[in-house]
Amino acid sequence: MVERSPKDRLYWLMEMLMDNTIEPSNFCDEFYKTYEHELEEPLTSDEKSMFMLISKVGSRFSEFEDDLKNYPSVYTTEQELRKIVREALQKLVK
Repeated sequence: MVERSPKDRLYWLMEMLMDNTIEPSNFCDEFYKTYEHELEEPLTSDEKSMFMLISKVGSRFSEFEDDLKNYPSVYTTEQELRKIVREALQKLVK
């Protein structure tokens, strides 16, 4: 297994979500854990804002239709999550 820095792990997780090699709920858990508890490296201002947004959107992700139907302004859909991650990769990976 390749050893990644927490910052590299965040990029790797985003790529995995876009490649459909990680489930969205697992992505959200791993992204949160890495971003909120393991990351100590300096970030660019773009990384700070995009990673913070992904963490926020991911913390509100639900895969359950009842959650999305009953509380549409509370929970984030898989499509919304993927859109934010796609935008982050476009902005951060040049």
